[in-house]
Amino acid sequence: MRIAQAGVPGLVLVVLLGALACGPSAPSESLLAGKQPARAEGVPHPPLLTDGRQASEGDDWNAAAAAVLQSERAFVDYDLGQVVPIDAAYLQGDNNDDYVVSVSDDGKEFRELWVARPVASAGLRGRAADGLGGQGRWIRLSARGGDRVFSVTELQLWSRKPATFPPHPEARSPELRAGSVRTCLIYLVLAFALVLFATREGWPARRTALLWLLPIVAAALTARAIVVAWPLGGREVSFARASAAAIVLLALLRGWERARAAPPHRKTVVAACAFGALLAFACFFNMGRPQAWHAGERRPMFVHSGDMRIYQPFVKYFDELRYDGIYLASLLAYAEDERGGSLASVAGVRVRDLRDFRLRPASELTEEIAKVRRQFTPERWAAFKTDIGFFRSAMGPDFATSMDDHGANAMKKSWKTTSCARRST
Repeated sequence: MRIAQAGVPGLVLVVLLGALACGPSAPSESLLAGKQPARAEGVPHPPLLTDGRQASEGDDWNAAAAAVLQSERAFVDYDLGQVVPIDAAYLQGDNNDDYVVSVSDDGKEFRELWVARPVASAGLRGRAADGLGGQGRWIRLSARGGDRVFSVTELQLWSRKPATFPPHPEARSPELRAGSVRTCLIYLVLAFALVLFATREGWPARRTALLWLLPIVAAALTARAIVVAWPLGGREVSFARASAAAIVLLALLRGWERARAAPPHRKTVVAACAFGALLAFACFFNMGRPQAWHAGERRPMFVHSGDMRIYQPFVKYFDELRYDGIYLASLLAYAEDERGGSLASVAGVRVRDLRDFRLRPASELTEEIAKVRRQFTPERWAAFKTDIGFFRSAMGPDFATSMDDHGANAMKKSWKTTSCARRST
């Protein structure tokens, strides 16, 4: 036990310090190396463009190292201080867009120097050119065309082509980085299991704190692995969900009277439950990776609008909607806001009847729609329409065809129970 208390945390701390010491290699000496932009519009994190860090070839467009250009009007300007020749350029950006590097002598009138054209392979891809024969004091980066979802991890320019061109920074493959996240999550669960079942109520605080080094260090290593591998894929997010559930389950098991040989350390049990809840909350937001697209505002969203358009009104307006009214009320709100209030204009829309889960045209549900509307006060109906209006804007054309799903999980369970009860009688 003493080895587990002292040797293991010490060893893990050494590993952590060694891992943190392994930083990215120094950026190449390009004209823009480490330079801050003089002007930027529609680019939330422009320092990422010149920090010398790139993603692995083929990484997703919104990788951690990428700066997003929010529209074709977005740009970043750099002031080199004087007019200099520009002969070579390198850029890593999303594969299917044009990225335009322009130059100017006065910062007002820009002329195109080089356009990084789309490439066939998906994801973030490097493009390079030399023999440009340009010059300028001001540099502007902008984007156009493609799918109008733009991102760039690095922009480098040289007055003379460097010896190693184009640059090929070393980076682990996305699968290796994802595997590291999964491994760290497993160690994180094991660390919580050890501290939960090794600690006891009444232990000296120093001994308990020493054992707590294990989950603390494991959490730090996991966080670092997530940062390196971000944005995470679905498999890694599922691993994180399972880890959160496992940590909370272990904490509850440790606190169960029938499954314990000694009283648990209650603060440890509570802390483990809190950590599991925090991790689960992060998983709900996809570990910081946008998982949907706001069609109206043309921006990524952290919350999955297709799911939340059901769950949010189902919870907030349950008194009016009950289990089977969400699609009926959504259809009426859509008709009032988009079709002048005429249900006849949406008569052909197919709606999932959540009483028996059959698809029916809206024309067969007129009475049910009117019944649901009567459950709302004018104030609550106005609030419901505002909320549904947000999802209608976020989902765009998909909203009108989103009323054929099977509703919230609570709906399915409730109606399945009701149906079984009816059959049994």
